[in-house]
Amino acid sequence: MAVERLWYAHGRVTYAEEQILPNGRAVLIVNLGDPFEVTCRGAVPERLSAAWICGPQTRYLVNRPLGRTHVIGATLRPLGAAALFACPASSLTDRVTALDDIWGAQASTLRQQLYAANSVGDRLDLFEAHLARLLADASPQDGMCGYAVRRLFGPSPVRVHDLCAELGVSRKHLGQRMRTQSGLTPSTIARVSRFNRFLDALWATPDPDFARTADLCGYYDQPHMNRDFLDLSGVSPTHYMRRHKMEFEAEAGIAENRLFVPGA
Repeated sequence: MAVERLWYAHGRVTYAEEQILPNGRAVLIVNLGDPFEVTCRGAVPERLSAAWICGPQTRYLVNRPLGRTHVIGATLRPLGAAALFACPASSLTDRVTALDDIWGAQASTLRQQLYAANSVGDRLDLFEAHLARLLADASPQDGMCGYAVRRLFGPSPVRVHDLCAELGVSRKHLGQRMRTQSGLTPSTIARVSRFNRFLDALWATPDPDFARTADLCGYYDQPHMNRDFLDLSGVSPTHYMRRHKMEFEAEAGIAENRLFVPGA
């Protein structure tokens, strides 16, 4: 299945911007409200108002709501973008791409239908049906990449060298296949997966021991974790915890919150 979950957001956030952290997924967004400004790695800010796909990211992106939020979205599985858009996922990596550029007039038609729907439930049903029609004609998932993704995003760290040995392929061969199907190399997926295991551990423990948690999640040591965390999220682990305590303490059970770092 290419789609991990559908979601809906409506309201006004209390902060001017947020950093959205990488998790190996692409996100499809249809906007029914005010525009956003999004900045991906090494790019200039882009103003987005209709519908777009945020490809898999190698580090955080910055999202700035420019008014009241009203969007419907789909978080795709790691191999979902290649299936849904019938293009190499690598063409979407570290980018936001207007949906009109991929789907043409279909994108505008879908947005109009979603806007005209009578309820949130109707919108989600319409969105799901549209994605299901597209996926009905999609090519079968690459079995090797599917296995690699399950291993790399599994609960325990796995070395890319060992994964290649399991599959009986070279690192170069697996890297080329994975970039086409997931948009990321195996080493980048391993890095993002390790980072997300660390985020999960932070949320699971009220007062985590950073050094011990880093070791359990596959980091060489705490300085390695600190460098990786800062590069992937733009903040230190301590700053991350402080911002989430301020903004999301009342909603600590909502797992998705861990990928959002509200601005000060």
